[in-house]
Amino acid sequence: MLPPVDIDPDAVLPRAVDLHRQIRGVVTAVGSLSRLTGLGMVALSVAALVRGHDYSRPSLALVTYAVVAGRNVAYLPMVARRDPFPRWMLAADVAVTAGAVIVLPWTIRGASW
Repeated sequence: MLPPVDIDPDAVLPRAVDLHRQIRGVVTAVGSLSRLTGLGMVALSVAALVRGHDYSRPSLALVTYAVVAGRNVAYLPMVARRDPFPRWMLAADVAVTAGAVIVLPWTIRGASW
């Protein structure tokens, strides 16, 4: 059996708060970077496919890309402000991503797909 350890909670709490702040900063940076790269991927996809005239349903592709871009733009301030992330926000993120993965192949002609 281990002997009892006398720990001063006043000394431990500031380190725990500081660690929480550091973790929150890393999560915010990774989440923000992820959303910014998502916007870049949307822009590159649109530019490449429009240039090659490879959309079979351009209006559906435009709506899908607009939803994905809007989700990324809306997500950025939420990542910076919310702690912890609400479940509805994570569910919406997964739903938009899954929807885009399902819909986008229907908008592209065979050679590009």
